[in-house]
Amino acid sequence: MTRIKSLPAFVCLFSCGLSYLVILPAFAQEEPIELDPIVISGGKEKVVSDTPQSVSVLNQNELDRKQPTTVGNGLTDLPGVKAFGSNRVLGEAFNIRGFGQDNSGGEGRLILQVDGATKYYQQYRMGALFTDPELYKRVEVLRGPASSTLYGSGALAGVVTLETKDASDFLKDDDRDFALRQKLEMTSNGYGGFSSTILASRPTKNLEFLGAFIYRNNDDLKDGSGEQIRGSAFDAPSALLKSRYEFGDGNSQAIELSYQHWTTQEDEAEYEQTGTGSFGLVDREVTDKTVVLIYENTPLESDLIDFKARLSWSDTRVIQENAKNTLPPPFDTSVLFDDSTYAYENYQLSFENTSIFGLEEGLQTFLTAGVQGSWQTRTGEAERGFIRFQPGGKDTKVAAFVQTEMVFPNIGLTLIPGLRVEHAALTSDALNTNPNFNETVTNTAVSPKLAALFEINNNWSLFGSVAYTERLPVLDEIFDGASGNLELDAETGITYEIGTTYAINDIFVDNDALVTKLTVFRNDTENLIERASQRDPFIN
Repeated sequence: MTRIKSLPAFVCLFSCGLSYLVILPAFAQEEPIELDPIVISGGKEKVVSDTPQSVSVLNQNELDRKQPTTVGNGLTDLPGVKAFGSNRVLGEAFNIRGFGQDNSGGEGRLILQVDGATKYYQQYRMGALFTDPELYKRVEVLRGPASSTLYGSGALAGVVTLETKDASDFLKDDDRDFALRQKLEMTSNGYGGFSSTILASRPTKNLEFLGAFIYRNNDDLKDGSGEQIRGSAFDAPSALLKSRYEFGDGNSQAIELSYQHWTTQEDEAEYEQTGTGSFGLVDREVTDKTVVLIYENTPLESDLIDFKARLSWSDTRVIQENAKNTLPPPFDTSVLFDDSTYAYENYQLSFENTSIFGLEEGLQTFLTAGVQGSWQTRTGEAERGFIRFQPGGKDTKVAAFVQTEMVFPNIGLTLIPGLRVEHAALTSDALNTNPNFNETVTNTAVSPKLAALFEINNNWSLFGSVAYTERLPVLDEIFDGASGNLELDAETGITYEIGTTYAINDIFVDNDALVTKLTVFRNDTENLIERASQRDPFIN
């Protein structure tokens, strides 16, 4: 089956997105692309057409078909989703329905997660995600603040989740205990290369290991007129090590550990990574590390326990040296062009359980509840010391959430209410020269939602949702050296979304299908926080 590219979405005061799927018979290719894939990041697993939210899924077959160089390359066909980045793979920024990262680094309105670990990075005119798409088997995009319940307050734009490959993806046969896959690629524009080496092993029935080793490189590209694109060359090696051990009655328990490492060191890279400005060149060394430890417990004899605990550590570090800026005075003396280090280190711990009630009764209920804590340290250091628009500090969050999915099979109705309460405490580094900024600033956000889906018949469904969220100010906005405000109010956003889905099988031949989904939404946002100063932000 083949999917036609989705129509592009547009955003206005009253916005709507339309996507459609047209398919061919299943024998068109050996591994058909799922037209109605499973959504695993929205609570109870369900297909896209039965999800009362605008969701897009890229599974392994889609990623193999697209062969993206960056994660953003794989999202280019999705309605209402846009990725920003340069010719070099030095970080990407994302935008969903008009919200997301901007050139100043405002990434707080969109949540990025890798295997459940939140990835957060903000730097002036840099991206937020540093990784290689070859490491992943699944990307899901959940649009709008309805995602705030499970993922974090302030998801005005939505959530992008990425799931890394597993050894079991390559060891599907029970009698297979080792697999090796090697991919090689060469490009003529810039004379680049790509190598992907994946090793999967299952030494015992309950234990498996995966090692993925990726290398991408490219010389400077040339544009359509044959002119060399300055600063577009890159070298970007990355690796993923992952293991899983299952144990207990019926292998109902499991421990999973993964480590991901991505790095690049580029001389004379474009300072501007997420826009079209000209700030000159800079030598950059970027290192991104992610460690995720997961414990799962799903007893076979109980529907009340589907428990998951997750501990993660993320560290993203950018070292800049030897800047050659092209800005006129007085901007050329900005601390932006000092030798400097920018870094985020984040620890996150979460506990989550899903209970199922009434499977044999008229009402089926899936109750998901959990708590989450995160501890983030931000560093911004330059030759001249404190970077006032990149203040260092600590961000501590504690949250509790609950989501209930109530299914009334007799009438074809599904209701999904949810609520998240999140408390944050921000503390500035002592490097800040303003003594008032050394106090701790606390805020609390509340994010309720209600979504519904009604199955009219076997083909047609109607869905709708109303979701409210509050985005708490981040370190940049509270402790900015020029425009700091300790009493900033939270941004608030409410989104109304309605839509319809149509799905039909066996239209022309057996096993073909047609799936369509139309979504209309409206975003209302208040107290939008914008960075402003009497002094130009380029000058320190």
